Amino acid sequence: MIDIIRRMIFEDGKVLAFRWEGKFIKKSFENAMDEFLPEFRNRDHFNIYIEVADIEGMDASAVCRILNSLQATLKIC
Repeated sequence: MIDIIRRMIFEDGKVLAFRWEGKFIKKSFENAMDEFLPEFRNRDHFNIYIEVADIEGMDASAVCRILNSLQATLKIC
């Protein structure tokens, strides 16, 4: 399995959206966040949309790990 994360920014620039395909690998996720987040750190607020593609082997616990890593990376509660 591979991990792929793609970023989408909607027109208003206030939505950070990800499409996740493949196995969750924490280090790869952190590297993707390092690339995507700098432009959002100075914004007052933004919405996050995460799409997990329908792939074999992705289960609810993997989605929870993605969300937990995102929460820790963004330092949100």
